[in-house]
Amino acid sequence: MRNPKLTRLLMGFLVVFALLALMLAVYYLPPVHERLAWRVSSLRAKVFYFFNPPGKVVFSPGQQEEMDAIVSMTLTAMPSTLTPTLKPSLAPTVLMTSTPTETRVPTITPTAIPDSVILQGVRHEYQKMNNCGPATLAMALSYWGWAGDQETTRPWLRPHPDDRNIMPEEMAAAVKIHTDLDALVRSGGDTHILKQFIAAGFPVIIERDMGDVRPNEDWTGHYGVITGYDDSRERFILQDSFVMADYPLAYVDHYRYWRAFNHIYVVIFPPEREPEVLSILGAHADVHFNL
Repeated sequence: MRNPKLTRLLMGFLVVFALLALMLAVYYLPPVHERLAWRVSSLRAKVFYFFNPPGKVVFSPGQQEEMDAIVSMTLTAMPSTLTPTLKPSLAPTVLMTSTPTETRVPTITPTAIPDSVILQGVRHEYQKMNNCGPATLAMALSYWGWAGDQETTRPWLRPHPDDRNIMPEEMAAAVKIHTDLDALVRSGGDTHILKQFIAAGFPVIIERDMGDVRPNEDWTGHYGVITGYDDSRERFILQDSFVMADYPLAYVDHYRYWRAFNHIYVVIFPPEREPEVLSILGAHADVHFNL
């Protein structure tokens, strides 16, 4: 004779299992997954940090001296543009008058780029504790065939365990020192120049605030790698070590939270492709113009 309670229990279990399977299937539907995946990843991260809170760090003057030394070394390693020195002429100056003529200023037409580009080849990885910079740099390097991960880049950028502040210039210097690639840092970027780099095949590292992910929390600096854009949906595709792979970031949100860091960005490239990078930068290829 069957046990009615056991039968009801098994039926209940099967119903719950079927509902969970259905929910999972719906979650992985592209339109649903696109909207919810980053929220689920963010919740996962919050739970992790709740049970594994970062230790409190007390700043000391010695740390500032160490940071100054690192910045000084980075700036020394970066190539500088020589400014010619004007020498006074001993010859007399002759003033000549002439009829003014019209000077035509050439019109610069931006290079046309596709409405949508998605770069493949960046290996996404979630950051470990306070390891946003190393994880982001590792992701950007993976596009160019580099085989390491954030455990490789961490000692490059965070030689001291309590070092949490990583500057874009430190990233560029690490690329030049530890890889066969080159890198440069510029500020004052805009949406168009990012799209130009993506269209030309160059992922771009940006530093921004996480206000779109943590709207009710304190200001937080964060790195990410832009690997695509879509004008029809007005958004970038961001490889984010905290949120998710292929995070859809609206242009308006990107620009708002990028502004907190003076629209700074890092481009990594093979040395032989430097002319392409400089061409995209235009006048901003000159470090002094970009200041």
